[in-house]
Amino acid sequence: MENKSILIVEDDPFLTEIYVSKLEPRGYNIEAARDGEEALNFLKTKSFDLVVLDINLPKISGWDVLREIRNNLSTRDLKVIVVSNFENENQQLTEELGVKKFIVKIYHTPEDIAQEIEQELAS
Repeated sequence: MENKSILIVEDDPFLTEIYVSKLEPRGYNIEAARDGEEALNFLKTKSFDLVVLDINLPKISGWDVLREIRNNLSTRDLKVIVVSNFENENQQLTEELGVKKFIVKIYHTPEDIAQEIEQELAS
């Protein structure tokens, strides 16, 4: 089985480290971006099986990154999990942009989110 590649877009280095520590030992190839600009640069140069996308990011928002993903022929079908600290984020917009999983971070441990990532990759 080929290793799956995940792009984690998260400006909190503590959360990123937890995701990486939970997923890398399971054989996933992980790249991490600290902001929307860095995420878009990764997406131009590498291919991924899944993007874990925080909405509140420096430089370029997660919403704008998601729109870019959906507007690009090479990434439009990419699986994306949206994560946010706020449950009042526009979940309808998330659905319109083809995201099936929206996770509110305050209700999930990083370990829970890592498990959600694995489930999404398996689907």
